[in-house]
Amino acid sequence: RFHFLEPFPEKSFPRFVFFIHYEGLIPNPDLANCQEFSLSVATHAADRDVCSPAVSLISKALCWAQHVLSGVPNCFQAQLKLSLRFLYRMNTQIFVLAIAGSCLCATSLLGVDKFKPGWFDDVSDQRLPEILRVVTFGTLEADFGDLDNDGDPDIVLANDGKEPLVVLWNDNGWFLEKKLINLPGRVSADVDFGDVDNDGDLDLVVGMADFFGAQNRLFLNNGDRTFTDVTDTNMPRYVDNTRDTDFVDVDHDGDLDIVVGNVVIMTTNEKWQNMVYINDGTGVFTDETLTAEGEAYRFPVDKSSTRSMLPMDVDTDGYIDFVLANRFDSPLWGQGYDGPKDKVWINDGNGFFTDESFRLPDEENSGRDVNKGDIDGDGDEDLIVGNAIGSTELYSGGGQQNRVLINDGNGYFTDETLTAEGERYRFPVLENLTKSVDLVDIDLDGDLDVLTANSRGENGFLAPQPGQQNRIYINDGSGFFNEESVVSADQRLRFPARFDNCYDLDLADVDGDGDLDVFLGIREETCRLLINRTLDELGF
Repeated sequence: RFHFLEPFPEKSFPRFVFFIHYEGLIPNPDLANCQEFSLSVATHAADRDVCSPAVSLISKALCWAQHVLSGVPNCFQAQLKLSLRFLYRMNTQIFVLAIAGSCLCATSLLGVDKFKPGWFDDVSDQRLPEILRVVTFGTLEADFGDLDNDGDPDIVLANDGKEPLVVLWNDNGWFLEKKLINLPGRVSADVDFGDVDNDGDLDLVVGMADFFGAQNRLFLNNGDRTFTDVTDTNMPRYVDNTRDTDFVDVDHDGDLDIVVGNVVIMTTNEKWQNMVYINDGTGVFTDETLTAEGEAYRFPVDKSSTRSMLPMDVDTDGYIDFVLANRFDSPLWGQGYDGPKDKVWINDGNGFFTDESFRLPDEENSGRDVNKGDIDGDGDEDLIVGNAIGSTELYSGGGQQNRVLINDGNGYFTDETLTAEGERYRFPVLENLTKSVDLVDIDLDGDLDVLTANSRGENGFLAPQPGQQNRIYINDGSGFFNEESVVSADQRLRFPARFDNCYDLDLADVDGDGDLDVFLGIREETCRLLINRTLDELGF
């Protein structure tokens, strides 16, 4: 039995979209004997995803659809173009046919369930304060955290501009009240939350980005939507050019320490070193990175351009290790630059780390972010690495392939992104300037999907390139991903079709409905709030 369901609205999707639900045996093969058009099949998936029964079934469905659509003027012409995108598991039997213009362009979404989430609705104009709809700053980092202990996630924005740190308070999924936290610098690049003074609320550590160097800041939460800057009394007095800050219990003593990922300070051509600040148990921190002579102490001596430090128990010994995403930067920017290879630092159990980067593939990427999760469902944590080309021309290229690194179960990783011939294997062949990447179950089907925030290229700051589409990659259940963001440059699928200069994305259940929503931190443009919906909720 085939069921003809409702069309999509013209404004959101191609001109007509139909759901055809197939149940039971393949219908009468005579349906396939229509000679009014030729069938051209182009597959965008690896051979493993395509099987002739599925092609046959879809062909019959299309022939059946022709009879249903016979009253639609100019629906078919001499050629029917069918683009098979096997985006879900092959044992499902639901198809979406997108009809546009004067021919039928069909995209098959095998496994679509209109009652499952994973389809995003842009509610920025309704749910964000007006200030975010006027470009007054560029957001470099956006993080969710329940700062006022009312049970819902608030948003903190680390910005480049005259409002470097902003809190948006959540009121039942609406963020119309803003609080500005004063900072001595103009550029904050990262923020993290943790209860460092053990008073039951979340405090803030802020990483300051400044090519001339700046002091990172620590704010204690007063519990009444105000914060106290205790940097001068509670933090080491250092000038850094920071891109990542994290609260982590490095020394396994039950309190939160701080790790800092740094890039070079331009004025001195030095100070690439990543840092670790140890908590004394009361929220006062001491630098224990290196010895007084500049030799390795808790951290290895390092001169990478670190954009992300991922806390992760790599060797499954119960202690937090780190995976470092390191961007390409010119060696001219600093003496002794280590290069663009990502790294692994292993904890000895007492908070002292050694470089064991041999656990990663020997590749030179330009890492901007890294995240962890069980991609292939075998019980260990794998890695997804977001890359963006960097150079002295500052993103003159179009982008770089993001990477899927599979864990062998012992903390050694193999790149299974593409085949040896450079064709897709676990991940589509697609180059982007990715600034942020997350592994989450966006459609609540029990496996981890990938979301990326993508930016634009710039050629020496003088010739900005167009922004890039942010993307969703859906896991087929066995660790193989298909890109399902948009149908085309101006036709949405799971994500709105937009070309943004996006620097970060974060996820939380903003509206309390049990699925994860998305906030996009966008530089020099308007930030966006995307609510996770089902197709049924969207009226399809």
